[in-house]
Amino acid sequence: MGLGALDLREKASRIPLPFQRMIDLARALSHEPRLLILDEITAALPRDLAEKVFEVMAEQVARDRAVLFISHRLDEVIRYCTMCTVFRDGYTVATFAPTEGGERRIVASMLGEEAAVDRSDFIERAPVELGETFLQAELVTSGQAEDVTFEVRSGEVVGIIALEGQGQDDLFSCLAGQTRVRSGAVTLRGTELKASHPADAIRKGLVLVPSDRLMALLPQRPVHESIALPLHAPLRKWGPFSLTKERKVVASVIDRLSIDTRAAAQSRRLSGGNQQKLTIGRWLAAGFDTILLFDPTRGIDIGAKHQIYDLVRDLAADGKAVLMYTSELREANLVCDRILVLRRGTIVGELNPRATEKEMLQAMYGVIEEEVSE
Repeated sequence: MGLGALDLREKASRIPLPFQRMIDLARALSHEPRLLILDEITAALPRDLAEKVFEVMAEQVARDRAVLFISHRLDEVIRYCTMCTVFRDGYTVATFAPTEGGERRIVASMLGEEAAVDRSDFIERAPVELGETFLQAELVTSGQAEDVTFEVRSGEVVGIIALEGQGQDDLFSCLAGQTRVRSGAVTLRGTELKASHPADAIRKGLVLVPSDRLMALLPQRPVHESIALPLHAPLRKWGPFSLTKERKVVASVIDRLSIDTRAAAQSRRLSGGNQQKLTIGRWLAAGFDTILLFDPTRGIDIGAKHQIYDLVRDLAADGKAVLMYTSELREANLVCDRILVLRRGTIVGELNPRATEKEMLQAMYGVIEEEVSE
């Protein structure tokens, strides 16, 4: 599996999620399966590890075995699958060779013909008038992140792209107040953030949406509680709070984000897309200036992805500052105003949002050293 550098004595829980998924795959292969089922395995993988998965799939087929590959990444389905079956609302709606009609046919089947639209990799947007600098990092060092410097202004979406293990986890963790900044400074609207706990960052208007949605929710509690919880954190005195106000705010968030609440009794019963909208919605209810999105569309369907994209752009239009790491390069084209490249823990370049996937990969792998943008 090409994972020889892993320390086999390390606890599995301490290994980054992408490598956990590769260990899952290695364990499955150890049983010599005639049918290998891969359920969204590439959703948590960067390009280099995803390629190893595709090599495994090809080897299985070459040995006259079968692979059932479940994915929301349509380009992978088209490139690596012989046949595809599309589900909608729990029913099979189509089965065909994915190369016949490509992404447009798959999307039409998933969403219905009337909802299928042809989206380019870059969406032309009206220029946004940028405001003051909301978030600034100056030579920030924490864990694998070293001497990271950037700024995000009100009204813009700044994307970060990187191969796995380049320090993005540590960077977002320290920005959100989960870990301490070893050196350098994080500044929010001109004031240095000295956070020893996420609550410190939240009070200053900086919030995080993690890639693991259930970390941010109350999975076994009703949907409305996950949204309402941040509303009550700033209480300064004892006493009851207004349930009428809470219901009004929760209903407004659910309506704005079109959250499907048919399984409202427990947040964990919602689909991945609705769970992710819930994690963003709870901060819409509480209010914020700057939001950190860590791979926000990982493992959700294409319809929910585009809803998230539209929401991110709406947040910027409302004057919020957005910093987003994504493992799907196309997303950087779709929603970001600027793209920062993180390699070996530091920012090594900035790309125009019209940058091609080839240019992004070259910068991520260090094939070219100079800044790619004009």
